[in-house]
Amino acid sequence: MKAKSVFTKFMVGKVDLLVYLVILLSLLGWRSYQWWQQIGKSRVIGGDLVAESVIFESPSRYQTYLSLPFQAWTARVNPKIAQSQRVAQLAAGDRWRFKAVWRQGETGRFYLQVVEVLAVTQLTEPGNWWGLIRWLEDIRNQLIEAYQAYLAEPYNSLLSGIVLGKQSQFPPDWYAALITTGTVHIVAASGYNISVVAGALVAGLVLVVKRRQALWLALLGIVIYVVLAGATPPVIRAGIMGAMLIWSQQLGRLYLPGYSLALTGLLMLIIWPWLVFSIAFWLSLAATAGIMGGGPSLARVIERWSGKLIPPWWRVIQKDMVTTGAATLATLPLIGLFFQRLSLVAPLTNLLVLWTVPPLMMLGGGVGLLSFIWPAAAQALAYLSYPLLWWFVTAVETTAAWPLASVTLPNLNWYWVSGYWLLLFGWWWKGSARTKD
Repeated sequence: MKAKSVFTKFMVGKVDLLVYLVILLSLLGWRSYQWWQQIGKSRVIGGDLVAESVIFESPSRYQTYLSLPFQAWTARVNPKIAQSQRVAQLAAGDRWRFKAVWRQGETGRFYLQVVEVLAVTQLTEPGNWWGLIRWLEDIRNQLIEAYQAYLAEPYNSLLSGIVLGKQSQFPPDWYAALITTGTVHIVAASGYNISVVAGALVAGLVLVVKRRQALWLALLGIVIYVVLAGATPPVIRAGIMGAMLIWSQQLGRLYLPGYSLALTGLLMLIIWPWLVFSIAFWLSLAATAGIMGGGPSLARVIERWSGKLIPPWWRVIQKDMVTTGAATLATLPLIGLFFQRLSLVAPLTNLLVLWTVPPLMMLGGGVGLLSFIWPAAAQALAYLSYPLLWWFVTAVETTAAWPLASVTLPNLNWYWVSGYWLLLFGWWWKGSARTKD
């Protein structure tokens, strides 16, 4: 009788999970159909597109064009159109309607070339949500200006990238070196940044308030940081998962990271169906899944060989080795599929620089905060970040200059990607089964 009761509870849980999954997938299919009717067809047909979008951040300025995010792509505006139609003055909370044509860049990625701006409407009003977003964007711009005032290039753009995910100010040679070494994800705010921010907030707040209050304040801090970091798909994904973790701790419930990742991915696709075309979204999901699923298996491999091939002092950076290795293994097929290039120095370069991210985020946050109240102290703190920034830049530029730092891959397709992931999943599954035994 007892066995039957356990079996019944098990099946009820599985049936409930299946029902929720069917509902979510049905919503995803319905939202995807709606979006495809509005936007998707024009991309396939290749015709003109008249679209409307709300601006979440000011245009990023490059050498020959201004860039604004539009769903999974970017809308490029040449300076002549930008000046004549006030695009350069667009800011968070502005709605713009434009006419554009699809173009394909050198890397094969699509973008929208704006040929005419049809209308601009300001949505911000005192006290409303968009007014708050614009205020936070103004703070973000002031932080970037503070880094530029206190640090030389490329150190100021590197710190802006690590703390705020801002990449449009990168010198071309420096950005190319980041791509060659597979470290560009570090200077784009992502899940790792969210984990550092959340951990620092909780650790600091529990010293002055009760733990429950600290968790709520940390949740608010995560939301603010997501906006400051540009609300990109990886940051939103990490922010949602961080919020789920804090919420589960508040309720005293068990947090299941695998279910949280799957639920977050589905919810984001339901809300924003165009994320299916977002490379950053899929890379973020794959990297997180790799760290969660493959981290333990890879840790056992490193532990097994640590006394044979790996020097004992490398145990100090073993955690970074596992994180970097698991994320690299999981994202490798996507990088080959989307970019047709593979960085051979990425694992080494990531190991050399990843440890600098938490202290640089703390120093960068301190510099930004002090710049509003005590500029001299902000300048002094900025000087303290120079050794870490110098190490980061030197490691990236040195390994990027090595022969065969990156190689061109043959054209891959989703069959190769699926086969690779099946083999990788099988290895991880086998490793997890051994752990349970």
